[in-house]
Amino acid sequence: MLYYIFSKIIGYEIQRQLKEIKAGKKPEESVRKAEPNLTTSYLRPMPGAARMYPETDVQPIRITNDYLKKIKNKLPAFHSQDHPDKIIIVDMEYSANINYELVTHDPPGDMWDNIHPFATGYTKMAAKWFEVLQEILPVADAGTDQNAVEGSTVTLDGSGSQDPKNGALSYEWNQIEGTQVVLSGDQTATPTFTAPAAEERVSFNLTVTDDDGLQAKDSTVVTVNKSGSGGGGGGGGCFIATAAYGSLMEPHAKVRRQFRERFLLTKQVGKGIVNFFYTYSQPITLSKVILIVLLINLGLQFIIRR
Repeated sequence: MLYYIFSKIIGYEIQRQLKEIKAGKKPEESVRKAEPNLTTSYLRPMPGAARMYPETDVQPIRITNDYLKKIKNKLPAFHSQDHPDKIIIVDMEYSANINYELVTHDPPGDMWDNIHPFATGYTKMAAKWFEVLQEILPVADAGTDQNAVEGSTVTLDGSGSQDPKNGALSYEWNQIEGTQVVLSGDQTATPTFTAPAAEERVSFNLTVTDDDGLQAKDSTVVTVNKSGSGGGGGGGGCFIATAAYGSLMEPHAKVRRQFRERFLLTKQVGKGIVNFFYTYSQPITLSKVILIVLLINLGLQFIIRR
């Protein structure tokens, strides 16, 4: 039955083309579809050299960095109510090092077909996008985790946050854990608060925003200990550090505070040393403090360098 149908369709099509030739016409090269009456009708043009249909065929355009720059320069300025929108063009074909051979080739490429990437292709594209985002997104740094004595003044430190475009950053701190405290200067890089009268964790989120409205987030934890329990004024209240450096935020004071939190307070012996230090440091006279600080600094420098 199928043979009969196909033979009839082919026969009618031959007769149609012969009729056009006898009439002095050149049969048009086209794709034709079979009709229910076994004749044929025009469907679409024949595929072109690239196996694309002529009505959708366009000459290939070589995408180069210079071409992308020209496009960027001609883009209109888009403006939102608060911030100008940014259009970022990423050259995936060259900068992502995608191998446009198919995965079935030897060696295999990064494409399922001529359009869709394989998993390796998507991985390369994601890595390139992440690299581009790092060039424009701000970096939030809420500072290292701290230990504090209840009732002491704690200073959070987001001054390590950065904008890769060297623009100004705005700061917003929000408490996410622990007894509610009052943050003084919660729109600044270094807000302060009074540690609650309880042994607990108090956590904060820092959100930084750049001039373009792009944001980044980071968090930090303050562990509050009872007076004399070994917490030792992680965010403030350290008499000797203040006397020695003038400020808890001085770089040398930061190094010693990090040494205390990461090494001393993680070991039982270290906790005992810190407990003894904060229990008996404040009653000592200033002259003795200076001597003790010098001795402690020499000892810590030796230990840290080791």
